[in-house]
Amino acid sequence: MRRRSILAIVAVSALAGCTSSNRNPSPAPGPGQVRMTLTCLSDGSLGFALVPWSVKLPDKHAAFTWINDPSSNVDGVVAAQNQQYPFGGRQFTAHHGASVVGKPDVGTPEGTYKYSVTAICPKAGGGLDTTVVDPDMIIPWKIDQT
Repeated sequence: MRRRSILAIVAVSALAGCTSSNRNPSPAPGPGQVRMTLTCLSDGSLGFALVPWSVKLPDKHAAFTWINDPSSNVDGVVAAQNQQYPFGGRQFTAHHGASVVGKPDVGTPEGTYKYSVTAICPKAGGGLDTTVVDPDMIIPWKIDQT
């Protein structure tokens, strides 16, 4: 191989190795955790990602944790759609760049529960746009103790 070709390959390899990427993936959420990325777009709509879409409680004593990714630019309000279970009507605010924990109430029967994540974004030209996302949480056992 020519010396010039070898130098070109070395230079390109060195450049590729030193190039930083802004796409450092967030670590996968653990059991009972949801990683949310909530982004208000310039037109007032919401860009979002929730991983996983259906989250399963890992054991009877665990809590759900919603992690609002540091790249998010809006808070998310988390609430179960069933007013009695699993949180007795309580809502939790996951501020952007922070997390919030919700432990199911004692007496919550096993089941799949819809929950919502609500975000409010300013619309271009004024006003607010409210977006509600409704994934699932799965509780495979009756919660019988704290």
